[in-house]
Amino acid sequence: MKRKIFVLVLILIPFVLLFLYFFLLNSRPGTPLPLAEHSKGELRVATLNINWLGFNKKADATARRLASSAKENAIDVLLLQEYKEHWNFNKREFAALFRKEYPYFSIEDECVCLSKFPIKSHKRVKYSDMSGSFSDIKLALDKDSDLRIFAVHLVTTGINNFSGDDVEIVAQGVWSTYFGNSEIRRNQAVSLSEKIGYVRTPLLVMGDFNSVPGSFPYRKMLSASLKDSFLSKGKGNGSTYRYLYDLFRIDYIFYNDDLECISSHIVDDEISDHKMVVSSFVIKNI
Repeated sequence: MKRKIFVLVLILIPFVLLFLYFFLLNSRPGTPLPLAEHSKGELRVATLNINWLGFNKKADATARRLASSAKENAIDVLLLQEYKEHWNFNKREFAALFRKEYPYFSIEDECVCLSKFPIKSHKRVKYSDMSGSFSDIKLALDKDSDLRIFAVHLVTTGINNFSGDDVEIVAQGVWSTYFGNSEIRRNQAVSLSEKIGYVRTPLLVMGDFNSVPGSFPYRKMLSASLKDSFLSKGKGNGSTYRYLYDLFRIDYIFYNDDLECISSHIVDDEISDHKMVVSSFVIKNI
């Protein structure tokens, strides 16, 4: 009898873990409400990976839809990852699509920052292991208040890079790349958390982490005294990656104690293979 109970417990453990992931970390109780009107004192930010901006083979039209979506959702600061100049326009043409709404525009490496507030600085910072870099952005919200943003794109899993008829070779490539990149993401998250520890102003850490809730990079952000905006104020399914059965939340907006999150939404305008995360904040003690 005890043996049967033990076996039953072993069988149930994976289902319990799946429940915790999908219902406690990947989704929140309730039905998402439409984005509210932009209120006074509210800071509304968004992040989106646009690597597949042209996945419908109409990159220019999709980019215009992105500009319209940013305006419709009253976004103050929009961070884009994986900007590439292999679309049908250059940086100047891309910036022109947003100029009316976003007078401040900066591109460093793959990161685009579109802002209604002056961009005081935008620089790329190397991770400690030199595996890549993130954007360190400083915005002037007013003459007495700055906002710091770390715009992040941790290394991908790499499993989409393998194809072919030789199943064994493909499997070996997927296996080694997946676990090799997992170690790189761990190192990047450790380096990022160390740099977070030095910030003494309102801080957002946002972007494509290529990591699900509960993973090491996710837990490292929480251990750095950051909060997950979707867990704070989101509702419904939090998936941010449209493929793989729409199950995975890998894009986040984290914030520190100098900010208070008042709402968080997942906006799916079919602009990329990722969905946009939109979160609103107020700065405390102002």
